[in-house]
Parts: sequence; structure tokens; C-alpha cells
Amino acid sequence: MVKMEDVARCAGVSKSTVSRVINNKTVSRDNYNRIIEAIEQLDYQPNKLAQSLTTRTTGLIGVMVYQPITTCVAKALQRFEQAGLLSVLVVIEKDRVSLHQASQKLRHYGCDLIAIQSQFHNGLFIHAQKNKQSELTHLLSCSAAKLRTNYLYLPLN
Repeated sequence: MVKMEDVARCAGVSKSTVSRVINNKTVSRDNYNRIIEAIEQLDYQPNKLAQSLTTRTTGLIGVMVYQPITTCVAKALQRFEQAGLLSVLVVIEKDRVSLHQASQKLRHYGCDLIAIQSQFHNGLFIHAQKNKQSELTHLLSCSAAKLRTNYLYLPLN
């Protein structure tokens, strides 16, 4: 596995300069070009787990769904992926115990957001921290309806 240090060595710059490029911070054009070339040459992929330690976000969205999984849910998962989120899918039964166990499991894995498929409407209820709600609606390019303090409703049409 190629590390950031390997990219820095190949590009002839410090590890912090590589970090600045990866995190879209300003560096000189020359350094930027050398780092991008080294990244491509070495096929470097940033370690999302390591990044989550610094950013305190995982980029994971936990999605609790009922069987059968509908086409609309599959499309929502694609939208999450296009927005840079990785979905952790848990199939649940229509009872409180299953819902509670799934919710605990998703929190255990550090999901930033948790979405629950609606039993009555074609949509997802998304539990998001207040400061994440506008970011989420922007990422998904949608007009999710704000329900209560921490919930958004995302129609799946």
C-alpha cells in the first residue's frame, strides 16, 4: 500500500505539502504538479480511515431498509455514492427491536448519518446533526424536507 510519505519522497516535498494538496489547500503550482504526477505514478489512494481520525467524520451513511429493496432505494444509494458517501446497508424487520439493533450497529460503525426507509411513503427519513443538514441537501442536490431538529425526509421518486 502506497503511503503519503512515498508520494512526498517521489515528489521531493514534505508530507504536509502532500496533505495540503489532498485536502485542497493552496500550494505552489510547481509543487501541485509534482505531487499530482507522483500520486498518479504511484497510484496513491488516501486512507479514508486515517482521514476520519482527523476530520471526525467517516463519510458513512447507514441505511436501514425493509425487504424487498426497491429500485428507488437503490437509486438513493447511488445518489449517496455520487455525493461521496459510502452506504452501509442493514435489512430490518418491521418491529422496534430490529430497528433498535440496526441503529446501534450503525452507530457502532461511526456512521455520520442514518437513514430509515419509510414504511408508509416512498422515501427515507435521515437523521443528521443540525450542522450537517444543509451540507447533506447540497451534496444530494435535492430539496429534502426538514421535519424536526435532526431529521430530513428525502422522497425517493
